[in-house]
Amino acid sequence: MNRLTDNVLQVRDLIARGLLRSATDPSTLPAPDGGPVGWKRVAGMLVGLAVGDSLGNTSESQVPQQRRATHGEIRDYLPNWHAEGRLVGLPSDDTQLAFWTLEQLIEDGALVPERLAKRFSSGSIFGMGQTVRPPIETTFSALTTMSTSEAARSS
Repeated sequence: MNRLTDNVLQVRDLIARGLLRSATDPSTLPAPDGGPVGWKRVAGMLVGLAVGDSLGNTSESQVPQQRRATHGEIRDYLPNWHAEGRLVGLPSDDTQLAFWTLEQLIEDGALVPERLAKRFSSGSIFGMGQTVRPPIETTFSALTTMSTSEAARSS
């Protein structure tokens, strides 16, 4: 079995056990072409993510209609309360978690949910709100319990 197949099976298993909610069955997604992805493309994706996240960070809790009514089309940074109202872009937990995910994927060579959960819970997550905190805490708790029970079985 290749790593992509292993990852799809792991995601399916996490969904089946209720540890991951997903609107899409990973097996319905087209498979990547298998060719190498240039690091310039990865770097470009990460810069785009950080810039887009920074632009939307100060208005992310607003529904689109409210955001448009208040700010129009956002083309520059809005006053940021994390920066004393200055017009600066600060990435959110979304960017931080994406970077950590990529780092962990590179380190492990595949998706290892237990290690990713440990990575997410190993440090401070900037701006983590009520949407992100419960699933991270629940997942970490469930994975820690699973790892403990698996260790007990193997001894």
